[in-house]
Amino acid sequence: MDRVLVLRKFAENFVRDEFRERFIHEAMKKPRKLHARVCHEIFHIFDDKYKDGTPKIGVNEQCLYLGWSSEISELTWQEACEKMAGGGGGYLVISAAGTAFYAQTEGYPALNYAGHC
Repeated sequence: MDRVLVLRKFAENFVRDEFRERFIHEAMKKPRKLHARVCHEIFHIFDDKYKDGTPKIGVNEQCLYLGWSSEISELTWQEACEKMAGGGGGYLVISAAGTAFYAQTEGYPALNYAGHC
């Protein structure tokens, strides 16, 4: 999976216009900073239209996963769900095609953002 291509396609599909280049830069060079944004400033990344959305990602579909205790890694959607079920807060999962995602903020109650195209 070419991460840069996936991130670019994802950003074109879902990330706010004014944040796209910063998103790609942080995803590649500063994933901890991006994770902090997902946790606490998700509204800078995504429009409200994705709030409480539902991702359409196949169980065995490959994804890019960013969680609180990892760099961006490649997992299946099922593996990502298992990691998210363990808690810790703040997640971003992007389908390998860049056409679907799920994001969750830190804290209670967590905000969930998701979408597909």
